[in-house]
Amino acid sequence: MTIPNEMILASAGSGKTWQLTNRFIAIMGQQLLAGKEVTPERIVAVTFTRKAAGEFFDSILEKLAKAASDADFAARLAGDEKLDPEAKDDPLRPILRALKPEHYQQLLRVFIARMPRLFLGTLDSFFSAILRSFPAEFGLAGDFEILNEHLSGVERERVYRLVFQRTLPGLKSRGEGLAAQQEFLEAFRRATFGKEESRIRDVLDQFIENQHEILLHAASGELWGNARAVWPKGSHWLEAQIDLKEASQRLRQLLETADTNDKAWDFWNELFEELPDYQPGGKLTSRVEFFVKKALEQWSEIEAKTCTLTVNRQKQKLEGRVCDAFAAVIRHIAGGELRARLERTQGVWAVLNQYEHTWSRQVRRRGRLTFQDMELILAGHEFAAGLPRPMLSQVPGADERLRIDYRLDARYDHWLLDEFQDTNHIQWSVIENLIDEAVQDTSDERTLFQVGDVKQAIYAWRGGDTRLFDDIYARYSSETVQRIHKRPLNVSWRSGHDVIDLVNRVFGDETALNELKLPRDTIDRWPWQPHQVAGVHDDMAGHALMLQPMPADGEKVTEEDRFVLTLGLLEEIQPVKRHLSCAILVQSNKTGRELVDYIRAHSPSRIPVMCESEIAIATDNALTLALLSILKVAAHPGDTFAWEHLRMTPFRDLLGGKTPGHLAREVLQKVFDDGFEAVLRHWVRELEASGITLDAFSKRRAEDFALAARLFDQGGSRDVDEFLAYAANYTVSEPDTQHAVQVMTIHKSKGLTFDCVILPDVEGNKLTEVRRGIGVKRARDRHVEWVFDLPPSELVRADDQLAEFRAEQEADAAYEELCKFYVALTRAKHANYIIAKPPGKTSKSENFVKLLQLTLGGEDKPTQREFGGVKAEIVFETSTKATNPRWFEIPRKVEAPVAPPQLSPVAAEGRQRPVRRTPSGSETSIVTAKQLFSRGGRFARAYGTLVHALFEQIEWLDEAADDQLAQKWAAVPCADENARQRAEDEVRRCLQSPDIRAILSRPSPEAICWREKRFEILLNGEWLSGTFDRVMLENGRATILDFKTDKTDTDEALAARIEGYRPQLETYREVLARMTGLPQDQIACKLLFTHRCTVVTL
Repeated sequence: MTIPNEMILASAGSGKTWQLTNRFIAIMGQQLLAGKEVTPERIVAVTFTRKAAGEFFDSILEKLAKAASDADFAARLAGDEKLDPEAKDDPLRPILRALKPEHYQQLLRVFIARMPRLFLGTLDSFFSAILRSFPAEFGLAGDFEILNEHLSGVERERVYRLVFQRTLPGLKSRGEGLAAQQEFLEAFRRATFGKEESRIRDVLDQFIENQHEILLHAASGELWGNARAVWPKGSHWLEAQIDLKEASQRLRQLLETADTNDKAWDFWNELFEELPDYQPGGKLTSRVEFFVKKALEQWSEIEAKTCTLTVNRQKQKLEGRVCDAFAAVIRHIAGGELRARLERTQGVWAVLNQYEHTWSRQVRRRGRLTFQDMELILAGHEFAAGLPRPMLSQVPGADERLRIDYRLDARYDHWLLDEFQDTNHIQWSVIENLIDEAVQDTSDERTLFQVGDVKQAIYAWRGGDTRLFDDIYARYSSETVQRIHKRPLNVSWRSGHDVIDLVNRVFGDETALNELKLPRDTIDRWPWQPHQVAGVHDDMAGHALMLQPMPADGEKVTEEDRFVLTLGLLEEIQPVKRHLSCAILVQSNKTGRELVDYIRAHSPSRIPVMCESEIAIATDNALTLALLSILKVAAHPGDTFAWEHLRMTPFRDLLGGKTPGHLAREVLQKVFDDGFEAVLRHWVRELEASGITLDAFSKRRAEDFALAARLFDQGGSRDVDEFLAYAANYTVSEPDTQHAVQVMTIHKSKGLTFDCVILPDVEGNKLTEVRRGIGVKRARDRHVEWVFDLPPSELVRADDQLAEFRAEQEADAAYEELCKFYVALTRAKHANYIIAKPPGKTSKSENFVKLLQLTLGGEDKPTQREFGGVKAEIVFETSTKATNPRWFEIPRKVEAPVAPPQLSPVAAEGRQRPVRRTPSGSETSIVTAKQLFSRGGRFARAYGTLVHALFEQIEWLDEAADDQLAQKWAAVPCADENARQRAEDEVRRCLQSPDIRAILSRPSPEAICWREKRFEILLNGEWLSGTFDRVMLENGRATILDFKTDKTDTDEALAARIEGYRPQLETYREVLARMTGLPQDQIACKLLFTHRCTVVTL
């Protein structure tokens, strides 16, 4: 009984999770039946979301538990051909049929015992596990951090500020910093050439959001705005260099000799008046734009020296020399526009490159990585020469990479890849060698199982590429050998006949797709096979309708009309009262929020509804806005707007006679001591203690905001401006609930199931509409050939090279739109309700509504019906053996909530908890009670903390300007200005020492600095908690620097102190060796005695 390599093409609702979990169980069962050791830890099962991974794990556990105690259930795992016509094609059936409950009991025991060693997770978590297994091979510190979306936003804000600063990190002088800033501004000018932009920050946000990922895959500036790359054989538009004034005069003279109508002359004269003011890249004046569009639409005729233009509603024929003169003017303008776009694209690269350079130095080299960084590092992606690499120091060479792959390959035998249609080429390149070993293995003891649905590929904009399915299949399949077997799944275990009938009608009609004028490539890629209904759902009652709203006589259908009808359907069905799950799917978050607001305001029965769109919790309510104002005043006491806003809130009574300065000192001190979460909770408690009663919504938002602050605090920053920027961009989704109608985007609904679905937002542009953004031309293997900010569509269509690229884009856009609406129409079990106004029969519209009209619209006049008191015309209604317009009235079995079981206490063996201590507990110096409890002793400890805080502000002394350092020191909270001055004087005296300056300066370009780095580690049976003052990491070595503020007036006293601190530093050395993997003899330990301005090496 063998298990083949399989590629499953699973249509929506066809049970891919069932197949994945059966595969996992069958692999274990095959080993058990063969008398081999069962090794589920050698199976890698990856998917794209944590939720899906959790469901995968739960499903395996549930199947094993049920099959272990129920012989009938165990038999059903092998499939039932009466209910599933595809069961006979399942190669796992022989193994699953052979497994009995006693086998499942054994498998369950093994699965539970090996749970800590299993890998059932996301692709990102698998990549992270690889990097953590081989950090040194990839040039990473052992404790690198993976940034979540919110922490990435915090880092972006910090990098923005560094990009804008005059003295950028790594620049040695103010003059060099000013030159760098001027270089950035010049790059920005080129990137926005010809555009009217208001805020640099807003545009930079757009660049980073939309184009930074492109830079990571196309780092070389030679790919951006390079005419030779776009037009390898040259471009006639760019070759034309004429004197526009002379050319326009010549065209005027030739037109004067031609037979030109007076009305047409009005337009020509306006053109000649506007041409002298033409500026390439700027907004075209109305008449220039008019003639350029007309000319480009008929460019082939103009080149053939005969064309007919419609000018001011007059037909005008141009021939011979007139055509030549007109073509010269148009070619000059077109060439100018292309040059401007090329220049703009180069400017975008320069801006992104500066941002990327700063990000790499300030974020990646500190061991803070995004998920995308992980992919690029593992894929061995290298930037162009002279550009910062995404990895910290190195890419493994061929031999090193082979060793990594070999070591990983030895761990895993079976690969289960879910949602493969969303995998991109970078991700595939990471695991490609490992998969290849499994597929090429002829012992049949190693396997590949990939499952996905190319009809649900709605993440192409994130790099997902369905063509990987075909590429991989072709690679391992030939006329003689077929290492991977394809198996389609088209039986729906989710939906009834009404839903599936609608889906087959809309997406299975190739004639309609052709009539819609979709690109041939789109239709060829659309792999339609008729969907069927599983036998268990043969009698499932349902309904599918396409409805047209009926506005007042003579008025057009508006968005509000669709909202009214949506609410009418909800009032008719009453899904929440009937315990039915109901989703309303829309195309944008904005429409979703507006629809939720409408339902909440107008529902007579108060139907509960929730929005799945992202909510900015810091700015959607009065309480958190007031808390933001507190922090704004703390960061900028001169911010009168924030101060006055605060005085208009209930917090005014808590301010007393405080000035902005007093409030700032108080808040900054607490932020420094306790973090932002503690500050927010403190002010909320103070508000409630003053007698203000917060409603439930405000309390929930206060808690949401505090939890967001906790995430920020985990990054260690105490910068208020960074937190304010983070808070402004922090969003959450409303908590999921089964007791409300859910409104969400189609993208968010992927993978979900509902009893009924309403689609009031299916209008839109033509299916081939290309998403706005910079153009990226990729080769068949997906590497980037060129990047270009494309000109207007008329010019794109007139250029052969650009027109070919646009055709590819349109085919991809149309395919993704079909996928999106396929996802939308396959979420429902019982019923789909589409609300739209079909276009007329003579309409030239090529959007999804037109496809609905072609596939669902009939010849008969629509009938009318009321839904919740709202009239609508029925354009289409299903008529299957299970159709029931009142399906929702059929009684449903509602399971009562199960009370949690009462657990009996279980006696457990006692174990000793590790002793907890700090490395400073290793000191052998004698401390007297007077030193501990006297006022002077307390002052000395506070003073030492302040000196440490000042040194903490120094990353690399040779890269820090004096004014920057002074600004950072001023931000360190200290209530005693005399103590501050003494501490600053002591630190400044230290900085005059050549030895101290040297040890605080960057020793090499690759060096990384840790400041106040906390650690928790189990070492030699003890739980150690501590903080490194400063650690400098270089290739293969490290230096620990510990600051000491002891007053030692004699050499003997100093020597005694050094010996007293030696055990502490030796502990630090051992801890750092464990954290980094460095040998202890490559870790130097030094003490900096600030009072004596001396550095001592231990």
